[in-house]
Amino acid sequence: MKKANPGEMYSDSEEETFPLEIQPYQYEPLRKAREFENYSSDEEEEDDVEAEGREEREGNLTWCKCSHCTATTAVESVCCYETEEMAEKMGEQAVGCITQHTGFKNNCLDHDVLEVSFWHYVKQEGPFDDDHPVNQLYRHVAYRRFTTWIWKLLGKGKRKILPSCVVSTIRNAFPAQQYVGFKYPKIP
Repeated sequence: MKKANPGEMYSDSEEETFPLEIQPYQYEPLRKAREFENYSSDEEEEDDVEAEGREEREGNLTWCKCSHCTATTAVESVCCYETEEMAEKMGEQAVGCITQHTGFKNNCLDHDVLEVSFWHYVKQEGPFDDDHPVNQLYRHVAYRRFTTWIWKLLGKGKRKILPSCVVSTIRNAFPAQQYVGFKYPKIP
C-alpha cells in the first residue's frame, strides 16, 4: 500500500481512488435535537412579553405567592412560583419558596462553594482589581450559580429575570450600598 501526501489521491487498488481531504469535525458526534429543546429564540421573546405586562406590579406584592418577595421594579417583579422549573424544584422538597430549597442554600449562599466558583469565574473572565467589592463578586457568582442550577446553560448573552425572592436573599447574604438590578444584554 502506498502512502499518500495530503491532497493526493489514495488508492487501495488500481480501480478505485479516494481523495485525501481533511474535513474539520469529521469524526465528532452530531448534536442531538433534544439538546436544543431548552434553547429556543422564542424564550427571549416570551420574557420580553411577560416583562411588558408587569407595570401594575411595581410597588406592591400582590403578585407574590411565596411570601418572600420584596417590592422592586416592574421588570424584576417575578415570583419563584411563576417559573415551571422552579416550581418543580420546590415540589421536590415541598418548600414554599425556592430560597428554602437546600439546593439554593448550598449553591447560592455557601461561602465555600461560591469561593470555588469565584476562582473558576476569574480564570475565565480575567483578574479583578484589588479594590473590587468582594460582596458584589459573590452576588454575581451566586446569580450565575442559581441560573445554572435552574436552567442549566443558557448561552452567551441570554439572560433570565431572577425571582425577587432569590435576588433579595442573595443581596441580604452579600450586602452593598447600591445595587444595579436586572439589565438586558447589550446587542452587538
